[in-house]
Amino acid sequence: TTLSDLPEPSMRNKADQQLVEIDKKYTGFIHMKAVAGIKMSYQVQQAINSNVNDIIRGFRQDESTSALCSHLYSMIRGNRQHRRAFLISLLNLFDDAAKTEVNMLLYIADNLACSPYQTQEIGRA
Repeated sequence: TTLSDLPEPSMRNKADQQLVEIDKKYTGFIHMKAVAGIKMSYQVQQAINSNVNDIIRGFRQDESTSALCSHLYSMIRGNRQHRRAFLISLLNLFDDAAKTEVNMLLYIADNLACSPYQTQEIGRA
C-alpha cells in the first residue's frame, strides 16, 4: 500500500500489481490492512520529503487530480461492506478521541476528497 503512492510511475505500477496479486491470493487481506496502509503511506511521504517543514498532501496532480492511495480505494470499492468499513474507519480518525496528528488528517482528507468514487451513495456513507 505504501509504495502505491510513490512519485515514480514504474515503482507505483509495480506496487499496484503486487496489491492486486495479494488481493487475489488472500481475499480480504487488503481490506483488513487498508487503514494501517494509509497511515504508513503518510509516513513514507514524510520520509521521502526532503523539507521537514513542507505539508504532506494526499493527492497527485498530473493531467488530473487523484488521491495518492486511489488504487487502494479502487480495490476496496467493489465490496460494499469493505468499502463502508474502510471509509468509516478513516472518518473515525477525525474524532478527537483518536488523537490523530493534524498533518496526517490533512493527508487522509486529501485522499478522501480525491478518491475515485463511482456512486452517489458512497459520499453519504
